[in-house]
Amino acid sequence: MKAPSSRAEPKAESSRNAADGVGEAGLSNPVALSGRCLSTACFVRGASRLFRGVPRLRCAALGMTMWLAFGTVFAGDPASIARQTNAWRAQHEREILQEFSDLLAIPNLASDAPNIQRNAARIRDLLEKRGLTTQLLSLGEAPPIVVGDLSVPDGKQTIAFYAHYAGQPVDPAKWKSDPWKPVMRDRAGRDIDWGKAKSIDPEWRLYARSAGDDKAPIIGMLAALDALRASGEKPKVNLRFVF
Repeated sequence: MKAPSSRAEPKAESSRNAADGVGEAGLSNPVALSGRCLSTACFVRGASRLFRGVPRLRCAALGMTMWLAFGTVFAGDPASIARQTNAWRAQHEREILQEFSDLLAIPNLASDAPNIQRNAARIRDLLEKRGLTTQLLSLGEAPPIVVGDLSVPDGKQTIAFYAHYAGQPVDPAKWKSDPWKPVMRDRAGRDIDWGKAKSIDPEWRLYARSAGDDKAPIIGMLAALDALRASGEKPKVNLRFVF
């Protein structure tokens, strides 16, 4: 049975609940997150048995890119955008993995308030690094909600993407390594020093707490945004990231 969400209402365990949390009350109310917008809650999750690796991160980034390309968000040719963003991802794989590893190294138990604040601050920094306007929204003792907005001139619609960074308790005794010390392993389970490797094998896996559910989509979405910008594409609608 899946553990309950670590957040206060609205619970972020189904696309229905997430969409319900984006309404007309505006950002002053962290329970109702968007004012008058087209809300699309993007959940990028995989089965836990597929455990959290480089391919999954790539899937999150390219999945968002393709969704945007085939919609009304970007005007470019979808196939061309896909090729360009895939090439960009390959060229910047190490930087993406470093940001991912750094975020995974911050413990994220929902009940660990100091480290939850560190997570929120780190994610806020990642958003601001990309020029987004950010807010931290608090509701009682729940982990802060990090909101990043990328607005466009005369934008009349907003598309929102969602993922969460807080996690449930973990039993370190059941782990081969420290849950908050990311370790890359090959298919045979051998540890790999990916920082010194000549290339990144797509069959390697990065093991750490929340490397799949749900920090991978956060880094994947930001990598997709970087790739789209590098290709010269500009959004036609406002973008909102809710973490």
